[in-house]
Amino acid sequence: MNLAFTRTTCLLTSLHVLSLLPTVSRASSHYKGLTTPKAVELKLLLLEKGPGAVTLLSCARSCGQNRKCTMFLHNRFKLCLLYGVDYPRSPFPQDKPPSAEFNAYYLRSECPYIFIRQFNKCIYLPYKLFSNLSTITSTCSNHGGKLLQFHTTKELTVIRNYIKKKYPVSGREVKYYIGAFALDASRTFVWQSSSRSLPVSDAMWGSGQPDGAVGSGDNCVVMDQQLDYLLNDVSCQLQKDMGTICQLDMSQ
Repeated sequence: MNLAFTRTTCLLTSLHVLSLLPTVSRASSHYKGLTTPKAVELKLLLLEKGPGAVTLLSCARSCGQNRKCTMFLHNRFKLCLLYGVDYPRSPFPQDKPPSAEFNAYYLRSECPYIFIRQFNKCIYLPYKLFSNLSTITSTCSNHGGKLLQFHTTKELTVIRNYIKKKYPVSGREVKYYIGAFALDASRTFVWQSSSRSLPVSDAMWGSGQPDGAVGSGDNCVVMDQQLDYLLNDVSCQLQKDMGTICQLDMSQ
């Protein structure tokens, strides 16, 4: 099997493409038909124009080969447009919204947990609390993931809203560890997997945060229920009411 196509061979589900289903049924990634108004609501960025005069299946494959692509458009003239999240362009301008002449298809993942299609992100939120960071890290690892990472306020807002709606916790002050930490000497926060910086002046942080001084030991980052699930810098040694959000790798 050509590994380059493990994400690219796609299942297309729409009244327009039922005849294609047998051809692409072995897909590891899938696309589902989406109405153009719904596609516009996602406010994704136009990544690129795909190759001209291509079939619907070829357009899907082009989207699959682009790691940032979460939606593609195709029309009767065989024009292919790829849409997705393109860092660091932010905050998601409605860049050349799709017109009604196109059929839209968004990535439908086989993620067994929570799939956030705007960001091609699969997250696992254990409905339990933990007593130490080591257990939290191993919980994510055992599910094939890592502590949550994100790069925009939009991503954080979507995840915060999901937690508040689906997992209300009464009588607790839960802190959800995520995959960022401070370089103690400079109080620069970075993501564990990529070493990409997490700006301390960003709107992702709660009021007055981060507030740990050099040497304070507040070198871990949480989504803090007390701060409406905005970010807070805390000790990595907390032992009460600790939650976590795991992010599963969707690049395979």
